[in-house]
Amino acid sequence: MRKFTRSILRLLSIGAVVALGLSYLSAYVSPEDFWPLYFVGLAYPWLLLTNFIFLLIWCFFKKWYALLPLLCILLGWGHLTTFVGVNPSNGEGKLRVMTYNVGLKKQMKYKERTVLMDKIKAVYLDAKNDVVCLQEITPVDKYYASTLEEAKRKGFQYYHRIANTSLTILSKFPIQKSGALSFHGRANGGIYADVKVKGKTLRVYNLHLASNSVTTSTNSLIKEGDLQKKSTWAEITGVLRKVKRTSIVRAGLLGEINKHIGLAPYPIIICGDFNDTPQSYTYQQIKNNKQAAFRAGGFGIGSTYAGAIPALKIDHILVDESLDVVDAEVIHTDLGDHYPLVAEIDW
Repeated sequence: MRKFTRSILRLLSIGAVVALGLSYLSAYVSPEDFWPLYFVGLAYPWLLLTNFIFLLIWCFFKKWYALLPLLCILLGWGHLTTFVGVNPSNGEGKLRVMTYNVGLKKQMKYKERTVLMDKIKAVYLDAKNDVVCLQEITPVDKYYASTLEEAKRKGFQYYHRIANTSLTILSKFPIQKSGALSFHGRANGGIYADVKVKGKTLRVYNLHLASNSVTTSTNSLIKEGDLQKKSTWAEITGVLRKVKRTSIVRAGLLGEINKHIGLAPYPIIICGDFNDTPQSYTYQQIKNNKQAAFRAGGFGIGSTYAGAIPALKIDHILVDESLDVVDAEVIHTDLGDHYPLVAEIDW
């Protein structure tokens, strides 16, 4: 029986190693070409944990099989350090940038929403922030106008937004030029602003790529799902179809995004809710030769999604190689379904 159990563990361990390796490969294969690999990359945190558990098991039994998960984990060290930061803080930079999807976890009455939004607003209007990129901020109600007035009182004298979008860039430094990326109705949107900071001009992008729109469904499945019911499996299938479709949509935007970024006349900082993890093809193509702020300056777990699905890192700050990231941090709040990400940048 013991021999049989170890044989099963050995097969499961090999399977976990293969799956983790495939999750690395997902960063190089577009979901437009082979979408199943996208889902393997999405499972990276759990595949990493599984391999770590097998590593401990084989070390306990003093078996050479421990080399398999160990080598696979080390092979993906770059992925690991993107998800788990290993850099203690190096202090403050010349510029502190925040990206924050301020969408709420659920629908609520206007009065309740404004109370919660006031708490969220206190986070992104923190005196330490210099440039703030916001996603899912509604520009059509009175609350938004009062937010801009309060932002000015807090030192954010400059802002940029485009009508009919939920994107805003707030800045304490002058905005010399601004504009938008046109996704032709295929995704949420993107805007940019050329910000002059202490004699240096930087182009700041604020991207919100196509949402999966599965928050309500996944919350329902986790709280009330019964795997013995056909309706639950139908809902799971629906969620997977939505994720598949939007992953392909996001990959289809890469040509336009990277063309615009490639023509930028200044060092760039890309902020936003990509709705994709660092193991995704879309993220890797946008990142290209830029620094991932959390990998360069963060410490601890870098997940930014506060919804029902744990360990998702979908909000990012990418920084031009000519700039230095001296610190990065995910600020954990219980306010919305995303955590804000900040980076201290120097040059």
